[in-house]
Amino acid sequence: SADCVRPSEFPAHFLVWSSIAIVILCCSAFAQTVSTSERAASVTAQWCARGCGLYEVTPGWTIGIGQEDSDLVYQDFQSGRLGILKKKGDASPAFSGGPTLMASSPEVVTFRFIEDAEGRIKRLQLQESGRPLRTANRVDFARAEVTFHNGSTKLSATVVSRQPSRKYPGLVLIPGGGAQKRDKVQSLWWAYNGFRVLTYDKRGVGQSGGAYRETSILDLAADAASA
Repeated sequence: SADCVRPSEFPAHFLVWSSIAIVILCCSAFAQTVSTSERAASVTAQWCARGCGLYEVTPGWTIGIGQEDSDLVYQDFQSGRLGILKKKGDASPAFSGGPTLMASSPEVVTFRFIEDAEGRIKRLQLQESGRPLRTANRVDFARAEVTFHNGSTKLSATVVSRQPSRKYPGLVLIPGGGAQKRDKVQSLWWAYNGFRVLTYDKRGVGQSGGAYRETSILDLAADAASA
């Protein structure tokens, strides 16, 4: 209407200070998002260092706890369910599990890490909706850190088995798409089921040499063959 003020009629200093205020608000929101993400990643890394592994509910039924980016994740190898875990309170050793990797809600399962007398996590309680409380025992594995070469490129790997002195059929887990580090949960499941498993950091990722951004599919195929 005639009473409205057009943008061009605002004082120049008003427009300048408005722009500055918007920039400050955007930067503040971004900084808060980064800070929250960094805190979440730190909490995940701390709990994964203590509790990530394979847990046996009953013979043949195992639950894997691992890390995916900045999230703690679980995989039920009986049902095939894979989901994100979210901390239930700062001081609590309990995590709520969502239905998929893409959703942390609704909550479908609760996990609680149980420490032994020395503060080590050796058991896991899980409570699913409509099912009784269950306790899973952590499965022990033998691990060996190794390296192998494809030409001049050194790749870092881990070999996992139940007992290092026994003979097992060998299995190599090849990294999938993206900047993949060596798999830790799937390798434990295969080792639990009677294999000696080698899993490695993709070329240019983690502790492996090479340039990830300059890698071709032929390089990756040769890396897998060298393993």
